[in-house]
Amino acid sequence: MAYKPEDLKAKQDQLRQLWEQAKEIDKKAREEKRSLTQEEEAAWNKANTDISALEAELRRMHSENEREQKVAELDARFSKADAAPPDTTTLSGQRREDLPMQAREEYRSAFNEYLRTGDKEKFEHEIRTTMQVDSPLYGGYLVASERFIQETIKAADEENVVAGLIRTIQCGYEETLGAPSLDTDISNFSFAGETTEAEEDQIKVGKRELKPRPLKPKVVKLSKFLLESPRYNTEALVTERLGMALGRTFEYYYQLGSGANQPLGLFTANNNGIGKSRDVSIGNTASSPTFDGLINAEGALKYAYRTNAKYLFHMDAETKLRLLKDGESRYIWQMGNVQAGVPNTILGRPYVLSQYCPHTFTTGQYVGILGDFRYYWAAVTLESLRIQRLVELYALNDLIGLKTDRIGVDGMPVNAEAFVRIKLG
Repeated sequence: MAYKPEDLKAKQDQLRQLWEQAKEIDKKAREEKRSLTQEEEAAWNKANTDISALEAELRRMHSENEREQKVAELDARFSKADAAPPDTTTLSGQRREDLPMQAREEYRSAFNEYLRTGDKEKFEHEIRTTMQVDSPLYGGYLVASERFIQETIKAADEENVVAGLIRTIQCGYEETLGAPSLDTDISNFSFAGETTEAEEDQIKVGKRELKPRPLKPKVVKLSKFLLESPRYNTEALVTERLGMALGRTFEYYYQLGSGANQPLGLFTANNNGIGKSRDVSIGNTASSPTFDGLINAEGALKYAYRTNAKYLFHMDAETKLRLLKDGESRYIWQMGNVQAGVPNTILGRPYVLSQYCPHTFTTGQYVGILGDFRYYWAAVTLESLRIQRLVELYALNDLIGLKTDRIGVDGMPVNAEAFVRIKLG
């Protein structure tokens, strides 16, 4: 059941009230020109803990509302498609017989029937022939419908907070994608004297190869009775849960991947991605980023990339950042408004929180990154996703397994200058 607007507003008001109470504790000590007492410090820490918990709850409420709305829209679309008489054209005016088989409505219906019952005999012969994978090695697999794949990708992007920042390109299985990189640029001009020779310069454009690395097949086990129930939208259930698992996987490796048969992560120091020259630790302490450290990080980012730049931090780092003030004792963290879509900011700049961002607060460790994330490219292959229905293997427990195959992903930063990693001193 969706949360009402008044419920969300009440939570937002409670959140703002907590933040004002926390600031009052610090304001009183500053006016009296003293440090926080033990009781005040405990109250301050509790207020920040409550703020973090309330923000997480508010984000969850909004997320549940959005997900419920999308599931309802999905159900409505599917119901409409199932009830509508077959026509001969798509919305774009393209004839259905000209569409690839995977994109046709009858294909989707047949594939969903297979997920629910495993009964291929109900399929029309031409659909069954097209859906069956040709290689005997993969006998029993069926290629997922185009809509199934699209909804899985959508669920993956919604779960992956980094996905909305980077550039993602869908490509075929075992297809290679070349990401252009500017390796050498023209230097600035200099003034000529009375006699001078022309300066020689060269533009060197490289290409970094992205090839989706295959993920291990995954077996998703579901209750036989749930899966076969005609009252439940099997397609919506599987695409959502499968997509969410993929989203978490992608989010982790886009940040922490080693680059060896997996994506090269933002926090992996590598000259093929972001080298150590883009690390900034000046001004930070051994246990926390500081106001001066963040200013130095912003200063190290070239102006061309600042317009679209955002911070990426872990939730634990956000707690520390709330304590930071500028030279006039003003907090650099500013509360936004979740309900109105206004983000919280640090130094006036939006930021994103990820559970996988490094958050070990000791000397020399990464704790965040600032950059224009459009210069991280990812190649994802899902267009030939295959699903195999495993019945006998889990029959004793009244479960049915859905085994996935042919999912791949790769990614890497294609322009190191668009990023600055925040490192502790």
